[in-house]
Amino acid sequence: SSVVARRIKSTYGKKAIVINYPIDTSKFVYSDSKDDYFLASARMIGYKRLDIIVEAFNWLGWHLKISGDGPEKERLQSKALKNIEFVGHVSDLERTQLFSKAKSVIVAALEDYGLVPVEANASGTPVVAFGAGGVLDTQVPGKTGVFFKRQTPDSLQTALLEAREIYWNYDNIRNHAVANFSEEAFFSKVEQVIDQTSQIQRSQSLIC
Repeated sequence: SSVVARRIKSTYGKKAIVINYPIDTSKFVYSDSKDDYFLASARMIGYKRLDIIVEAFNWLGWHLKISGDGPEKERLQSKALKNIEFVGHVSDLERTQLFSKAKSVIVAALEDYGLVPVEANASGTPVVAFGAGGVLDTQVPGKTGVFFKRQTPDSLQTALLEAREIYWNYDNIRNHAVANFSEEAFFSKVEQVIDQTSQIQRSQSLIC
């Protein structure tokens, strides 16, 4: 991601070319019909900041499904109101169905990259994410997702209310993921970098 590239530049003084890690977009089920729930899909550990999501949805009262497991599960369940449903560990098929039918997928963690936002988009589903780290490379505000500025329930609530007012084009969301983060897109970018590097090396050889 660009975050890691900047870190490499700062630490080693080297410029890194960013080629985003791909997903198999064919494994995700596209749907332009959404059910009345939001989704958070993450391992239940501290830095994923599921506590922010739980508190925000406690206040909003909207239906939230949380998939995943982990050491924070009991603590999160103790704080959650009845509108929040913990579905636990799910199969790959169940996970793709959850992604395709959710109104939005919520991501509160700061990640160097993060596959969940891309997986959501591959399902035609917009993302509401903390606006730092890898999502800055993968999301287009107002087109594929909405960012919240601070890792707080209030900031997330504001973003959720903003997302509710957007008319989402689910086809465009899916197409953006396929065009930029599919395996085909990844290998095409790798080939471009190899070709560019070869051309530079040939030019340098001619100069010498």
